[in-house]
Amino acid sequence: MKITLIIVALSLVLPPVGLAGGTIKPENQHVTFNITAKPSELKVGVQGRLLISLKPKQGFHIVIIPPMQITFDSLCGIQLIDKPDIPQTTNKEYVDTSKPITQKFALATTLKPGAATIKGILTYFYCSDAEGWCSKFKQPIELTIKVLK
Repeated sequence: MKITLIIVALSLVLPPVGLAGGTIKPENQHVTFNITAKPSELKVGVQGRLLISLKPKQGFHIVIIPPMQITFDSLCGIQLIDKPDIPQTTNKEYVDTSKPITQKFALATTLKPGAATIKGILTYFYCSDAEGWCSKFKQPIELTIKVLK
């Protein structure tokens, strides 16, 4: 009985865990996120680009190392091509957030024409200049692309 009560109490207190491991927070209070696909309508097998915008608040920056990572659900029908193109500042320590991060992709041949929802996770590290701390953030990605014949 005591063990059951402890398990129930812990399940109410502990945060939920996402599929990729770790806690998934929908928003970062220090960094604004946006993602778009260019083009937004695409034929199967044709290459497109994901444009990812990360805009930190004043006094925060996104670091190059450890490297950013993009992962997609295996069933969503997207194949990443190469590594993301991450613009860097002149000192090469930070992401140049005035430009988008670009990730090339192709749609899987298994996708049928119509709307396809792409889901995944963008993992990056950001730091506070004033307080001297850094943190890892797992940004959920969800994007709809129109698959053409």
